[in-house]
Amino acid sequence: MKPVITFALPIFNSSSILWLQLESLCNQNTTIPWELITCEDPSENFCGEEYFKPYKQRLQEAGCVNFKYIELDKWVPLSYKWKILADFSNSENFILGSSDDYSPPNRIEDSYKGLSTYTKVDWEKVIFYNLHTGTKALWTTPEDKTGIFAALKTEAVLKTKPPYPTRGVDGWIKDNHGEFSLYRIKDLPLGLGTDGANNLSCDRSKAYLDPNTPFTLWEEDLNNLIPKSLLIKLNKQYKLY
Repeated sequence: MKPVITFALPIFNSSSILWLQLESLCNQNTTIPWELITCEDPSENFCGEEYFKPYKQRLQEAGCVNFKYIELDKWVPLSYKWKILADFSNSENFILGSSDDYSPPNRIEDSYKGLSTYTKVDWEKVIFYNLHTGTKALWTTPEDKTGIFAALKTEAVLKTKPPYPTRGVDGWIKDNHGEFSLYRIKDLPLGLGTDGANNLSCDRSKAYLDPNTPFTLWEEDLNNLIPKSLLIKLNKQYKLY
C-alpha cells in the first residue's frame, strides 16, 4: 500500500530521547497509510537502525506501511536533512518530525486532512517541558511564525536549494517556495515538546521567563498530555521526581 503522508524524522545526538517520539507514533489514531523516513548523522549519542527494531511491529499496527533509515557519514545541517528526507519520500505530504517531541495522537490524521486543502498545517500551542529543571511553559505561536507540529507539501521541501542554513530553516523553506496557505489548529494538542535532551533545544528554555517571548509558565499536570506511564519513564530517566 502506498503511503499518503510521510513522517520525516531527522536524528542527531538523540539516543536518550528518541523513544518518546517513537512511542507517540505507535499511538497514532489514524486509518490512513503513512511512512516513517529517518535520517541520522554521526554523534556521541548515536541511535542506529537497530534502535527502531522494537517499535516496528507497533508502528505497522499504527498504520506505518513503509520504514526507511538513512545513515549519513558526516554531520549536515537540519535544513539539508529535510531535503534528503524529502528526496526519499513516497508521498505528496510531509510532516516535519522532531526526535524529542511526543506528537499528538491525531497528528498524522489531522495533518493529512489539512493538507488536502491547504499547503501547510501546524498547531498554535504546545507545552514545553524542561528535562533539566522540570519547568513547564506554554508556547503560543505568533501569527508570523511557524507553529508547532508542522506539516507541508513535500514539493515545498524538494524545491529548496543550497546554501543550507543552520538556523532559520522555516524561513528558508518559505523563501524557496513562496507563501503558503496555512491551516492552523488552535486547540492545545495532546502532545508535548521537550527541552534539554539534544543540541537544538538546550537554549530554548532560557526564554521561559522572558516576557518578550511567546512563552508563559504552565503549572498544570502533564498527565493529560501524554500517557502516564511514559511521563513516569521520562521523569525517572531525567531524575525529575
